[in-house]
Amino acid sequence: FSSAYKEASPHEGTRLDSYVQRWARDYAIYHDLPLAATLTANEVASSVMTLLAAEHAQLAATDLGPKIPNSSVSPDVPSPDALFRALGAAASYHICESRLAKDEPGLLAQVTSDVFAALVTHCAKRRKTDFVEGLFGYATAMPYTMFSAAVFYDPVPHPDATVRVSPIETFTCTNGRWRQQLACEATERSSELGLIMHAVDYELREQLDYAYPLKPRKKPKYVERMVQKSVAARLKERTDAAEAQRLAQEEAERRRITIDRSKLRGIRAAAALTQEALLTDEERGLDEVAPMVGLVVEEPVVPPVAIPSSEPAPVAKPPVTELAQEEPPASDSPVDEPDACAALQDWGLSPLELRVLRGLLAKTPASQLLGPTDPFVSVVADTINEKLFDLVGDAIIEFDGDEPQLVEDYLEDVQEIL
Repeated sequence: FSSAYKEASPHEGTRLDSYVQRWARDYAIYHDLPLAATLTANEVASSVMTLLAAEHAQLAATDLGPKIPNSSVSPDVPSPDALFRALGAAASYHICESRLAKDEPGLLAQVTSDVFAALVTHCAKRRKTDFVEGLFGYATAMPYTMFSAAVFYDPVPHPDATVRVSPIETFTCTNGRWRQQLACEATERSSELGLIMHAVDYELREQLDYAYPLKPRKKPKYVERMVQKSVAARLKERTDAAEAQRLAQEEAERRRITIDRSKLRGIRAAAALTQEALLTDEERGLDEVAPMVGLVVEEPVVPPVAIPSSEPAPVAKPPVTELAQEEPPASDSPVDEPDACAALQDWGLSPLELRVLRGLLAKTPASQLLGPTDPFVSVVADTINEKLFDLVGDAIIEFDGDEPQLVEDYLEDVQEIL
């Protein structure tokens, strides 16, 4: 129809092209044809569904559960390899095509999965939006008009139906009305996820002293800490496994027994001599057999026996770590002095906010930090979180019940700016 229309009216036929693809897709959905799935295939959408399945499985295992249920998510847990490929397909940084993915595929996939799990837990505990939903949006359902902009009428209403055209997209018809359900809103690669994947690739190359380093990119400090922690843990696991294998090989070498076949002749001769000495006269048959003259027997040669050393096997000493520095005591100088903390002028903190921040660092109860005329502690905490959000990319003050406290991961950042 499109080709014939274009031949009859080239100008109008060209304008028709923008509608034909949707009409063909709607036609396949309306009649539930297999063609519908091929017309809606999207690699990013399929990868997002894999990430959602991994996220929901992890949250279910920790009794947290997703903040908003999504019936389109599969209950099957993706394999580590499938999760790694899904992260590569959904991120703007193609980590699966990295040079390091060819040289260290297993290590890169492990660290990437560890960072993904850490971010899922972080968002579940400290944010209102789960990690994957925060990147690609929540599930949606909205009315849908079949053959939009076309002249179409069906004298018989379409029966109730459910047409699943892809893992991310489903159409339902109820009483002749169609609805489109999407498992997530976005269908494009995520630049935020791409920054995280680049951070993993960069940190692994740095700690491996890789021959092809990457240029660093600016990223939130909490993400940088998660990546560094995951990389260090996996490299330590690899080092420990190599050391255990080396010790096992040394022990096997020490216990290995070798047989010198050149000594077997002397052993056989010694055995024959012993056997002859044990025979009785009747067994020897001396009455009938002449005495043996000129019997030459070789001196038995006994191979030396290796005595295991009594010295204990060397024990690997634990690595020497620097002693953690004690937190500096809270300053006793009044916060209201103009020169108390000149560096905080760049952050725009008020004297009251500076006093509360120092008090929380010293673990002082909030009731002792605010007077009767001061704002509520929740209001002061919100303004501090808002002003220092660019510092770590996250809130630095959280509430344990009614009592505020500094997030442990950001204590060093607060100490630094103070």
